[in-house]
Amino acid sequence: MGAMLCAVLWLYVMDPFLYAWHRYEAIQAYLYLHSYDSPGATQALSDSGIFSPVEVRKMNDEHGSYQDNFSSPREAQQKAAAIVRYMKGLQDLHAGRYDQLDFVGKIRYTLFVRAGLPLPTRWDVLDPSVH
Repeated sequence: MGAMLCAVLWLYVMDPFLYAWHRYEAIQAYLYLHSYDSPGATQALSDSGIFSPVEVRKMNDEHGSYQDNFSSPREAQQKAAAIVRYMKGLQDLHAGRYDQLDFVGKIRYTLFVRAGLPLPTRWDVLDPSVH
């Protein structure tokens, strides 16, 4: 019974933790891709909603070598695409687009969204900031 309660609790609060993790990776990917001229991937990240317009402008003004973040532009592009997919899934969950959700998203929709319980998306205390 305790394990089931922990699993349900995790399903409810998982987004603030996953969002913070993806945001950290998104900052690294954006800076790398922006530095190595990959406008399509950086645009997809900024369009995903993981950054505010002010944060995008700040990152666009950053200059430096971010080669240590990824071994290749392809790896950074794949990471950016995974983050964009995560953000789309999160938006689909909150918008109630059940048919667009993966298995876990459908479970969360059934348990929480359909029942009218608002799912937390992010907690500022966990989110890495763009400097």
